[in-house]
Amino acid sequence: MNQKLIAEIGKSQRLQILNKLKRTQGLSVTELAEKIGMSYMGIKQHCIELQKGGYLDTWRRPKPVGRPEMLYRLTQRAHELFPVASNEMTIGLLESALKLFGPTAAEKLLLNVFQHKADRYIAKLKGDTVEAKVASFVKLRDQEGHMAEMEKEEKGFRIVEHHSPILDLLRAFPIVARLESEMFQRVLKVQVHRDEQAISGLYQCTFHLEGRAPAREPHPDYEKIVVPRERKEPAPKKEPLKEVEPVLEMEPEPKAEPVRQTEPLPKAEPKPKVKPARQVEFTGELF
Repeated sequence: MNQKLIAEIGKSQRLQILNKLKRTQGLSVTELAEKIGMSYMGIKQHCIELQKGGYLDTWRRPKPVGRPEMLYRLTQRAHELFPVASNEMTIGLLESALKLFGPTAAEKLLLNVFQHKADRYIAKLKGDTVEAKVASFVKLRDQEGHMAEMEKEEKGFRIVEHHSPILDLLRAFPIVARLESEMFQRVLKVQVHRDEQAISGLYQCTFHLEGRAPAREPHPDYEKIVVPRERKEPAPKKEPLKEVEPVLEMEPEPKAEPVRQTEPLPKAEPKPKVKPARQVEFTGELF
């Protein structure tokens, strides 16, 4: 969305509040009033209206002494108020390329886009020193809506961008983050480390630039670059099998001989019963 048109049809004070908050992790009403040059109550009223519209929310920042301080910050809906360089059609075309031409088709298209983008930056870049080139590059990025700033650090410089016009593309195709870092490296001829943060509707991407030439220059023949596939973790090594002492074979038990079947003994004939002798009374006479 064009912010010039927003400024023409809306209140520019609210646009200033949104732009100030976009470059921070949140500001209090007092801090906003100091930066914009308005009264406390004027800023407070604008923040309340923007909060009702869903563009701001609040959070409390702890203080060393006293109660936490309430800060205003942007929501996800506020992202639509800033420049956008990609849309659903772009993502749809890349997804169709995946389906029609294979898993690397979208990556090759994105590689080609970032290569030509890097060539355009190099053609417009000004300055002889690293610092001058970084400042020129930051100006070009800021004009494209990245809300870029240059800061010094111990090893060199860093570029802080508070907005990404291609945020939806970054989310749909994570490889874009790597391609963007390689583009920075190719344009500025320094090693680049990318660090991204996103909280609520706030977005911040920091590119740390080290002041020495990169170890690996991008290949000049762009069309032959193949995106490396993700490295698979090596399978865990199998532990060698422990040697087991052989079990002594036991001698088989001798087979028991089958029991011979013997003929049944003949039944003994029953003894005849002996009749008991009669008892004769003795009369005393033998004859």
